[in-house]
Amino acid sequence: MLSNLRNKDLNALLHLHALMEERSVTKAAARLNLSQSTVSNTLSRLRTNLDDLLFYNKSRQMVPTPRAIQFYDAIKPALDIISNAYQQADGFDYDLEEKSYNIGVTDYFQSVVTKRLLDIVNSIAPHIHLNFVNIPSCAHPQLVYQGVLQSLKDGALDIVIHHDNELFGDAEFEKEELLVDQWIFVAKGNIQTISQNESDREIRPHVNTGLEEVDILVEEALPNSRKLASISTFNEIPNIVLTNNYIGIIPKLVIANSILSIPALSWSYPPFDIPKFKLYQFWSYNAKTDNSIEFLREVIADTCGQFRT
Repeated sequence: MLSNLRNKDLNALLHLHALMEERSVTKAAARLNLSQSTVSNTLSRLRTNLDDLLFYNKSRQMVPTPRAIQFYDAIKPALDIISNAYQQADGFDYDLEEKSYNIGVTDYFQSVVTKRLLDIVNSIAPHIHLNFVNIPSCAHPQLVYQGVLQSLKDGALDIVIHHDNELFGDAEFEKEELLVDQWIFVAKGNIQTISQNESDREIRPHVNTGLEEVDILVEEALPNSRKLASISTFNEIPNIVLTNNYIGIIPKLVIANSILSIPALSWSYPPFDIPKFKLYQFWSYNAKTDNSIEFLREVIADTCGQFRT
């Protein structure tokens, strides 16, 4: 009998379960931490395989057909048995777990990822509380991070999300790359002159990110430009350039919403190469077997995977 399952998409059963519970593709996708298109495509395959509409729309809600109800009633006991088996194995049920996590983050993560992460966590783990601890984006001075490193080691911080790969390179830590962003120039007015007019690039003062490797590349490419300041928080740069005739250098996703909402703000890719901005999550090797933290890391990674530049 089990051989009949070889050609079946068993993940589709989880999608059907979510659809039956939520009666909405949007809510089911959020519950599964997937895109709406993924859930819609799965529903289309199920309709073909079961030769039934399965759901129809009525008063802005998806209503299951008799065939869908019959099929769901048949598979739900099996899904419950499998779910209970895994819960007994890992001892962690994120639907019911009441726990607080401390996560060290920079302003980059808070401005780009936090809102979407909270929406997902709220939908799938409503009793979990996330406490975000601010860490400067700037990598100087190193003394700023001594307490962060120690907190990660002793468990005061469960996870640290940062862009400095070397800073957390200790063998006591594990890491995972979360997303990749691109550096851009941002300024008030028509920024095309920045990429086309070399004299304009040289004359206008620059507000950099405080990351030494980026500052060096900018200074080498624009030897006559003035580095007015290095800012330790990415979020301040758009506000500064909007009120002054400065050029800011910043990861693109930080100002994605600002670009859409503020017509006076414009951007351009640098006319020289800057290695891409990469964001990582780090955790103590001692927490490797903690199933609840593993769950949180997976949710963070899946959420960050939704962002593209």
